[in-house]
Amino acid sequence: MFTWTETQPAGAANFGWQACSMSGDGAKMLAAISVGRVYFSSNSGASWTETQPAGAVDKTWAIAQISNDGTHAIICASTGRLYTSADGGSSWTERQPAGAADKEWVSVSCDDDGSVMVAAIFNGRVWLSTDSGVNWSEIYPTGVAENKNFDGVWVSGNGATILVGCNGAGRLYISTNTGSSFAETQPKGNFDGSWNRTNGTRNAEHLYAFEYGKRIWTSTNSGSSWTELRPAGDFDKSWVGNGCNSSGFLLAGAYTGRLYASTNYGGYWVEEQPAGAADKSWSAAPISNSGGNVLAAHNGGRLWLGINPLSNALFMFT
Repeated sequence: MFTWTETQPAGAANFGWQACSMSGDGAKMLAAISVGRVYFSSNSGASWTETQPAGAVDKTWAIAQISNDGTHAIICASTGRLYTSADGGSSWTERQPAGAADKEWVSVSCDDDGSVMVAAIFNGRVWLSTDSGVNWSEIYPTGVAENKNFDGVWVSGNGATILVGCNGAGRLYISTNTGSSFAETQPKGNFDGSWNRTNGTRNAEHLYAFEYGKRIWTSTNSGSSWTELRPAGDFDKSWVGNGCNSSGFLLAGAYTGRLYASTNYGGYWVEEQPAGAADKSWSAAPISNSGGNVLAAHNGGRLWLGINPLSNALFMFT
């Protein structure tokens, strides 16, 4: 499906690529090393420059998100701080939702124009901004009054729908009113799970919940019911890297496993091999609106650009 080319923001060497994102048109990209630096591209990965949210120092970067329109971005460091950008990732401002102290920020997300942002602390709380990160308020999933291992947050294109997952024996929560209230949703019944990643189409018609060490689930009715997806067959996997768009493209990468792609919201899958026929630790796999551009991150290896020329052509003429 995709033609893959290695891209080298930090040179020809293996790195712990971890936090990656791209704008909806695939032009702006962010790629961060888990213990290292952050790199920015404004030409679909053809060239890269180092960008310094925290200055000229290495940080444990966890997750990054560029808004769909490319105007804003947010990135977080585990054992560090939270940063937002008003130019898609070229320059940054430190934000302090939880005060002027290092926190274990593990997940961030934003809506299409970057006005609604959500950030989560592992063994902590979830924070919401509706002004592109300038001001923040704490939000509480229903019935959750104490700190939790929040590890997967996602915001829909219009900012109304928010998914929040708890890792390590936790639950999954959904809001359809920009975090004013939440309801628990149960993909696998009334059981705890390790929900470490969440995602969805921009219109929130398809929601995805990724469980570390287990399975992937999808909902087409705002979380009322869920269906299991099986990219790798009937096997448990540690799903981490993922990406999706509203056209049906869905990517799912396993940590110490393979990378899979679907063009029909997970109904059918093909294995992709950017780095050859071997297990890799796929940590991120953002995809453009057209499905023609993908950035696949191997933590402990290389960074790969995927191009689907047919998808781009179809997108241009529809």
